[in-house]
Amino acid sequence: MQTPMTPSITVRSYYYPPLDNSPGATALVVQVTTLINSYMIWVGSCEEISGAESGSSSQSQPKSAVSAQPKSSLADDSENTHLADLQLVDLPGKEDDPRVLEAIRNGRFSKDWACAMPAINPGMHIASTPLFRSNESDITLAMAQRLARRWKKQVFLSADLPPKFEQGSRLLLELEKRVLESIRRVEESRAG
Repeated sequence: MQTPMTPSITVRSYYYPPLDNSPGATALVVQVTTLINSYMIWVGSCEEISGAESGSSSQSQPKSAVSAQPKSSLADDSENTHLADLQLVDLPGKEDDPRVLEAIRNGRFSKDWACAMPAINPGMHIASTPLFRSNESDITLAMAQRLARRWKKQVFLSADLPPKFEQGSRLLLELEKRVLESIRRVEESRAG
């Protein structure tokens, strides 16, 4: 009798309410795809879902599901490459909320995208590179380096955020806290 294997690729999505209560404040959606010894993280924004608490969704995806085609190719339009439709998001209290689904389905994957590898030895620098950058954004490179250093895994980090996030260091700090919280939740679910 064979025992079921734990999928090697899992996808979890997290909704975070706006960072502040000011008009036009943006809620965040963090999607963490767990691969073997690496994370693919996408951060996007969506409209606030009234009465919603931070929640999560987890769905394991077979490798064939993860290779879904984006709506445009990198060669055709690298600035407008969309995330593939990996799964429906089932966030507690916000089941299939169209705003969260829309943020994930239509998020631009290559607006600001970087990769970082943890150092082999403690004294070495972290290897990192921007994969795609637009003129208006460059937040992922440094954040990917910090995440790789902390979690000792390769990190692919993509952000599709409004310009106000790049202008305020407080907002960037809060954004990084949300990403760290998402990875912590993923690590806890894998351990337990």
